[in-house]
Amino acid sequence: MQKLLVLLFATIFAIGASAADKQKVVKVKTSEQFIKAIDSNRRIIVENDLLDMTETIKRMQLPEVDEDATGTMVSEEYDGPSLLIANVSNLTIEGKYSDTHIQVTPRYANVLAFASCENITMKNLKLGHTNTGDCVGNVVDTKYCVNVNIENCKLYGCGVEGVAAENTKNLLVTNSNIYECSFDGINLYSVDNATFSNCKIYDNLCDLNISGDCSDITFNDCNFYSNKNRLNFVRGQVTMNRCVIGDAEDNGVIESITFNDCKIDGELQEKYDESEDDYEGDGEGVYSYPYAHAEFSNSMKDITDYTNINYFTDREYLKAALYDELLDYIETNASRFEAEDIEKAKAFFNAEPLPIKANELLQFKRVRSIQFTDVCSVSYDFFNCRFYREDGELYFDKTSGSQRKWGLIGRINDNNLAFTGCWYIGGDKRTGFLDEEHLQEGVIKKVSSNKVMMLFKNDDRGFEIYEIVK
Repeated sequence: MQKLLVLLFATIFAIGASAADKQKVVKVKTSEQFIKAIDSNRRIIVENDLLDMTETIKRMQLPEVDEDATGTMVSEEYDGPSLLIANVSNLTIEGKYSDTHIQVTPRYANVLAFASCENITMKNLKLGHTNTGDCVGNVVDTKYCVNVNIENCKLYGCGVEGVAAENTKNLLVTNSNIYECSFDGINLYSVDNATFSNCKIYDNLCDLNISGDCSDITFNDCNFYSNKNRLNFVRGQVTMNRCVIGDAEDNGVIESITFNDCKIDGELQEKYDESEDDYEGDGEGVYSYPYAHAEFSNSMKDITDYTNINYFTDREYLKAALYDELLDYIETNASRFEAEDIEKAKAFFNAEPLPIKANELLQFKRVRSIQFTDVCSVSYDFFNCRFYREDGELYFDKTSGSQRKWGLIGRINDNNLAFTGCWYIGGDKRTGFLDEEHLQEGVIKKVSSNKVMMLFKNDDRGFEIYEIVK
């Protein structure tokens, strides 16, 4: 009988053992030790107060990104390598100190990125980029992951997004600060079940961007303040409990948020009335914004299908002409333009185009405009955009900011795409393909795994380049 009881308790203990009990503890002090320790069923304790990752990643010559591979791999971005952890499960990365610092130098690199991973925990970490300014890489980036836990962390810019989760299920962020990001503090796309508790989101360009088919998104006791845009773009099932939302320069587009005992500008509120730029209510209720697309005309149905994207048979000339005209325009008017903008234009011109597949374009969701006019050059912040399919066609849509573009994507060749659509002002009805006054044509090429670029000629007003990132 005694043996039976011992066996019974042993069985119960084994069944109740957590995933953490299966982890091998590895203590590391250097970036190389950290990267080598990354594997399934590992609890990595970082005993140094700073890991500067970039030079180590370069030196280790890690394998290139392969969606079927497991472990650590690297993608070469515009200004340096970006580390990716893929197909790993039951991994904890924990700082020995309260804010053990892990940083990278390239602004186009993610700090910690995970793909197709499960049971990932980050704890007691401070994560960010060494360079300030405009970034393209994110701080924490998850794609197709399940059970991601971020606890007692500080995620800071210039990362374009502090927490960027796509097609991720069960995301938990607690007692963490997200600040000084170039665009969103938090970006969720097609995320199921995410909870943020006791977090501070501040000093970002935008606080939130929640889009795609998101469900069960909850914020408990969070504080949003000193962000330039608040509630920037919120769609899906979102609930805020006991949250404080401070003042901002601009309010975003909200489809639905349930507020429970929340304070907005210091007062308990129920809903946001966009037309009056005011909130009202008693702290509980649901606000819904009717999100509707303008009607448009499509006269491009005569193009033929080619490798999953439509094929424009007459656009090769467009690519050659725009490239030549842009280079000539930049060189002729160089004294009017900012040196950084000229550098970006030449980088676009000189970059070797990479093959583009239709489905990968659906992952790109941020766009920044650089405009070259007869007076000067102007660079803008990142705004929301999307590539999407409708009735078998592939479209691009810049969905925020005052200056917008929408249109159809077609193929020129394996490495170059064309855009045919329209430009319009936010708030106006977009005109479609048949309005010559607003007609816009451009060319597209992929310059890295994380960036595609578009080039447009704005009639007699010069040129415009779009940088589009994931």
